[in-house]
Amino acid sequence: MRYISAILLTIILLQSCGGKKPPSGFDSVAWIGDRSGCLGTRLKMIDEIKKIQNDLRGLHRDRLTGLLGSPDETELYTRGQLIYRYRISPGETCPKAEETNNSTILEVRLNALGVVSEAQVMIFLHSRPQDMGDKESPGHAGK
Repeated sequence: MRYISAILLTIILLQSCGGKKPPSGFDSVAWIGDRSGCLGTRLKMIDEIKKIQNDLRGLHRDRLTGLLGSPDETELYTRGQLIYRYRISPGETCPKAEETNNSTILEVRLNALGVVSEAQVMIFLHSRPQDMGDKESPGHAGK
């Protein structure tokens, strides 16, 4: 009985060490080759990344970076958590980046153990200060 318990425990430990497998069918080479989204490939892959974003949960950091490459930005968050950001639309670091009012990123949160706890595609709308020029402000008209 003791022998069977030891075998079962070993099997369980070996399976848990392997962790979750990355989703199949995703073109990692194309994604990784478009660093910061500069080539526009990641933007064309947005539907694919939206399909697999929930499947990223549970992946270990090593498998995540094997699938998506190194993140474009990394933020150390509270309690040892990490936030990886992958630019989908071309970022400011791109040589021929067009000015746009929004940016699209994939944000991936990793817990303190290096396991993905959340992944989502996010669109940030940037508002630019409007140039008032010589126009009068609404509160001071007609003096």
